[in-house]
Amino acid sequence: MCDRPMTHRNTQGVTAFIDELVVGMVTMRIYGFKHPRVQAILDQLERKLRYLTPPGMDSLVLGLAEGYLIHEDRPLLDASLSASRLIHMLEEMGCSGIRFERESDRQSFVTLLIALEEGKKRKWTPVETEAELRLKGCTTIHFLEQGIFDETTGLEEKDRVMGDALP
Repeated sequence: MCDRPMTHRNTQGVTAFIDELVVGMVTMRIYGFKHPRVQAILDQLERKLRYLTPPGMDSLVLGLAEGYLIHEDRPLLDASLSASRLIHMLEEMGCSGIRFERESDRQSFVTLLIALEEGKKRKWTPVETEAELRLKGCTTIHFLEQGIFDETTGLEEKDRVMGDALP
């Protein structure tokens, strides 16, 4: 396992970000994007991502391995329990995680939530879901190919962003 200390800020913040993402997935299905609850969730996602990616840090990577969400080479046990819907969806797609660039904004999250829902219905692969994100103008959220996470970089050499495979 990784020798780098994971700060309380990181573990709690990443878990809160994941929780907010899952709540957004469910709430969006119930109320639609114009509802004040959904708008508040979108604000929280953007705010939490900025908190987790301070200046100088370009992205937040959430990996997926053996049914657990991974951040900085550590399984996020609490988040993995509460995020089973997201984990299952990513496993069905066949991807090993999501990378959120610091510049991701509320519209990026709207596009992601729509693409995840549509991808679930149509049984899209990560490449197809990534293509849908790009088609809708979202260039700051990326799906990761299958792979193993590395202690230093967070990704193994063979891993890359799904969008790199797109024309």
